[in-house]
Amino acid sequence: MPENQVWINSDVAKDLRLDEDQRVVLENQDGVRSLPVAVRVTPGIRRDCVYMVHGFGQESRALRRAYRKGASDTQLMTRISIDPVMGGTGMRVNFVRVRSAAEAG
Repeated sequence: MPENQVWINSDVAKDLRLDEDQRVVLENQDGVRSLPVAVRVTPGIRRDCVYMVHGFGQESRALRRAYRKGASDTQLMTRISIDPVMGGTGMRVNFVRVRSAAEAG
């Protein structure tokens, strides 16, 4: 896999006028933006979710296979909740907006 893709529900992609392999940028609730990433249109994901394979979009040149390829899900997780009992982290408190790569500039 040369780079990851952002999986988007087919109906949502249609509503947003997104096509398969179109490049988009994801912007989280705190204004953090991803590198451009290709869209994968699929009915196999919920309408209120997006999915990406972890580990891409890295900024370290030493990570040659992932350096600036696709988008980093970690970069978009700027809000983390910590369980007060066990200390585990919950990172599913982050939300993204999908923007065309051209719009994001």
